[in-house]
Amino acid sequence: MTVWVVITAFFLGWVGGAKAQASESLFVFFPTTVRPHILQKEISSSGPGLDVTAFGSFADFEDGVKAKPPDAILSLPEVIANLEGYRVTVIGKRKGESQEPFFIMSVEKALDPTQIAGSKIGMVDFLGRKGMQKFVAGMFPSAPTLKTVAKVEDLLPLLTFGMASGILVTQAQVDYFRGVSQLKFVVTPIPGAGAGTICLAIRKGAEAPKAIQALKAMDAEVRKLLGDVKWD
Repeated sequence: MTVWVVITAFFLGWVGGAKAQASESLFVFFPTTVRPHILQKEISSSGPGLDVTAFGSFADFEDGVKAKPPDAILSLPEVIANLEGYRVTVIGKRKGESQEPFFIMSVEKALDPTQIAGSKIGMVDFLGRKGMQKFVAGMFPSAPTLKTVAKVEDLLPLLTFGMASGILVTQAQVDYFRGVSQLKFVVTPIPGAGAGTICLAIRKGAEAPKAIQALKAMDAEVRKLLGDVKWD
């Protein structure tokens, strides 16, 4: 009888310890030129005990969340707003701002945002087909025809091969394309158009202290991969 008591106590203690050491799950979906496995590795290095999964496309991210909702998500606030059961807890700011302006990038000839109807415009998909159409429609008096791609680097061929009149990009993406292409780009601001910078959202009922600690522990190189943000 005494032996069974000892064994039971050991088992319960082991289970309790395992729960205490259990990893938190963090999903990362952020349109960037950084490969998902690199992003995953670098963020994991900032947070011991954090099980990080980075996704390269919205479709894979959406399927992952439906299959097994994580404790926390690192993504754009527009993405979080379309998910049930998550609350934004930490906001990343780029150059002191929590909003990122959008631009139209075209080749040789500027595109007028007020005369965009009928033009084919490319953009990275981060909300799904219907979500992206609604998002872009709010930028212009008359919405253009939208052509979405899964990855940032997939936008360049749209311009190179004349598959789109222009692409909708952030400043970081403008800098990237200017660095990898010799095309004569013309960048046109879109008044009032923008999206939130990256943020951390936590599932309701969870606390995710390890995810929050990972953000605080990120060095400048890791934060640069996420848009050179600072956490507020």
